[in-house]
Amino acid sequence: MLTASIVAMISFLSQASSDPAIWRVEPDTCLVSESETRCFMRVSITLLSLSVGKVCIIANKQVLTCMYEGQKSVTVDITLTSDTTLHLNDTNGKRLAEHTLVFNKLLDADFSQRTRLPWSLF
Repeated sequence: MLTASIVAMISFLSQASSDPAIWRVEPDTCLVSESETRCFMRVSITLLSLSVGKVCIIANKQVLTCMYEGQKSVTVDITLTSDTTLHLNDTNGKRLAEHTLVFNKLLDADFSQRTRLPWSLF
């Protein structure tokens, strides 16, 4: 009896942990120069499977766009000032999936070229 309840619990947990809406977000990293404070990027979001009618993509507590069951992909323009997490929610507000967009600054390299050889014969 104990074994049957453990097996039932494990199968329930495995079903609960699988996302009904699986998505792909590309690109997920935004690179800017060291002096920049914002990054503008166009993100392509593709739903690989969708078992609910309508889902919305949310970032910073704002709805960016919503997608319906027949829609497979959407493109969103977003401005980042730091790492931002995109949430995929259904119409009831239940979070189905999330993905973090990374904000990275490139280090400005200060390279100078030599004008003469480092040694001489005389």
